[in-house]
Amino acid sequence: MAIPTQTNFILVTQLSTNLLYGDFSTGSLDLGQTSGTVTALNDFNVDGDASFDGTATVTGATTLSSTLDVTGATGIDGDFDINTDKFTVASATGNTAIAGTLDVTGATTLSDALSVSGASTLSGAVTASSTLAVSGATTLSDSLAVSGATTLSDTLSVTGASTLSGAVTASSTLAVSGATTLSDALTVSGADNIVRYPKC
Repeated sequence: MAIPTQTNFILVTQLSTNLLYGDFSTGSLDLGQTSGTVTALNDFNVDGDASFDGTATVTGATTLSSTLDVTGATGIDGDFDINTDKFTVASATGNTAIAGTLDVTGATTLSDALSVSGASTLSGAVTASSTLAVSGATTLSDSLAVSGATTLSDTLSVTGASTLSGAVTASSTLAVSGATTLSDALTVSGADNIVRYPKC
């Protein structure tokens, strides 16, 4: 490049190699060459936009006072946190801790166990494709509809009225402590140990 003669240019060169070229009329400044490193020994301040055509490597802490907008993929090799402990991801395990509410508007797939230590509220239908195991008490505030066979391994206690529309089979003693009303015939296939009142 020829050495400019205008007074609004600045040029630092050695033989045919330009190390610094600036144009005061446009504000353009070319520093360095296509190889080598430009080192600033003190603070570096840019009042306007900064564009990097290559990789930007920062070895120290970085502070951004405004929004960080990333249009491409982002890789973080260490632990990740937002506001200290509001959202954290451990880089070694992938464990994620969320201090606030998790709101998911789309479908959610969990490939392992779901453990909930507090109360859970499900406002929509729940479908379980396998066994539902409940180790504690279960309270249902509405009807329980079961389309298949049901097995209870312990006592069934019902405090309200119960309606059974199909046949009922009891493999052991049926004990009734209150009055019993039968609206149809009573058939007994074994020994008749029924005490009749009034006695015949």
